[in-house]
Amino acid sequence: MNRFKVDGYLFSFMLGTLDLAIFTPVIPNMMQSFSYPIHWFIWILAVQLVFFPLSLSLYETWVGLLSYQVVMTLSFCSFVVGSLTMALSSGWIELIGGRVLQAIGAGGIFPFLYEDMRMLVQRRKHKENRLLIGAVGACMVLTPIVATTVTHFLGWRMLFLLGISVASLYFIMAIRIHRKSEESSRIKRSATPVYLYGVIVAFLMFTISQVDFFLDGMGWFAPNVMPFWIMAVGLTVPVIMIERQAEHPFFEPHLIANWRLWLLYGYAGLSGLIWIGLILLPGFVVWQLQLSLQLQSLFFSMLLMVVLVTLPFVYKLSKSRSYRLITAFGFLLGGIAYALFAFATLSWQYVLLFLLLGCALSFTLLVPIHDVLRNITSSDQMQTSGLTLSLLRGGGAGIGLILFTQLLSSYGLHQWMQSRVPSYLFVQAQQHVLLLAAAVSFCGVLLSLLLPTEDTSVRSNLSN
Repeated sequence: MNRFKVDGYLFSFMLGTLDLAIFTPVIPNMMQSFSYPIHWFIWILAVQLVFFPLSLSLYETWVGLLSYQVVMTLSFCSFVVGSLTMALSSGWIELIGGRVLQAIGAGGIFPFLYEDMRMLVQRRKHKENRLLIGAVGACMVLTPIVATTVTHFLGWRMLFLLGISVASLYFIMAIRIHRKSEESSRIKRSATPVYLYGVIVAFLMFTISQVDFFLDGMGWFAPNVMPFWIMAVGLTVPVIMIERQAEHPFFEPHLIANWRLWLLYGYAGLSGLIWIGLILLPGFVVWQLQLSLQLQSLFFSMLLMVVLVTLPFVYKLSKSRSYRLITAFGFLLGGIAYALFAFATLSWQYVLLFLLLGCALSFTLLVPIHDVLRNITSSDQMQTSGLTLSLLRGGGAGIGLILFTQLLSSYGLHQWMQSRVPSYLFVQAQQHVLLLAAAVSFCGVLLSLLLPTEDTSVRSNLSN
């Protein structure tokens, strides 16, 4: 059962990374179709990172209320409507609204896709499974290049139409598979707090997107920022009230009462923040070396290849070594890589740093967090604890992207991917962003060393 949960966690990570691999390299092409700055366009990626895990959490409620066919159909329709809205969009609101629907639909489809993949792997021999995993990894590595090529010849809107075609093919095959309803074995938890959590994170992202970092800290309290702060903080009140009255609250009391979980919350948020390496660095390097924008897909593919190659090693190491040391080592590598990226100037230096950062992402993001939860929670509490950590990781990733790109925007680099930006200004902004990412990573080192140890017993946790 533990193996099942770990594999699902890794599969979720790979699917989320695949989405980034599709859309990150083509953001410059999308920016050319609209007049919005980079810190608004990054919402295309941030919304996916936030709402995908959120919809996974809602799935636990949906499947307890509705049949498999209904959940699958609603999720598929949400994905299709969202993709069509994005493909036909003429403004930022339509684009982001479609992205939210697409992310919610993808989150509803994911559990069924994972179950089908798990059954497919179980029916095959070990060598066949290795070939299958290798083929999936190769597809992930090549995805940025394919997405860039399709965009170059057919336009970025075609990506959404291709996504609808792939989803339709899977829907036709999956809906014919007979699955038993899980309604009788699942607790119907309150879903409203999860919706409000998504709204709170959205307001936090809006808050950061309005901050001017050149105001010496006072930008956080500017008149155009305070309303979003008030909404984000104020929405916690109805969440608390609803949870206190719910028979089966989603955010169970142990999620707040157990201080060890708060360490994991910080770890999840910080690990989500360092997604900047996958998303912004290829564009930084392409601009710094004065290369074609299409070539950033090659750097993205190289980074993914390093992550996937080191994945089996990290996975095996996590079985025999302390996860505290593994995560601390990952954050340390990430901090060193970001700090050196801030001052690198030569192409060979960037290549080496991409290799180092890929290893850091593997060590930090791919540690099976359910092994940690098993040591500090009971079996009944693991489900909601794991879902909460996924929500915080996604929220940290989304907020981190908005934070870093808003810092760029504060330098006036609304079109930072274009060559007319003064080089000295771009270098200064890039150094600030990368040094901030390095500082976050070094904070992650300290937090990782404080994580609960393997000898923490469930009994002591329950007695608290």
